[in-house]
Amino acid sequence: MNIDPDSLSPAQLVCFELATAYSADEVAEKLRVDERTVRSWIAKGELRAVNLSRDRGSRKPRLRVLEAEVERFLEARSTHPDVKPLRRRRRVPPPVERFV
Repeated sequence: MNIDPDSLSPAQLVCFELATAYSADEVAEKLRVDERTVRSWIAKGELRAVNLSRDRGSRKPRLRVLEAEVERFLEARSTHPDVKPLRRRRRVPPPVERFV
């Protein structure tokens, strides 16, 4: 069976074992954060995941994050050395008028 990976959805890539996918717990362990943080990123849309559960509206989704998506997420969140951090301007208080 000859499978063209470009014609498959992310879920099909995982099912055919053509892409490495991690559970939310594995991503959390890899990034050294709590699993709830990873699930929060997924819920906000910051980290894309594939639901591999049998039913689309399942109470307990089987979320898997593709390895390429983890790399994209890390690249988007990484700091680049060529970009200077913004300096905050100090607020100058207004001059005080004195009446004598």
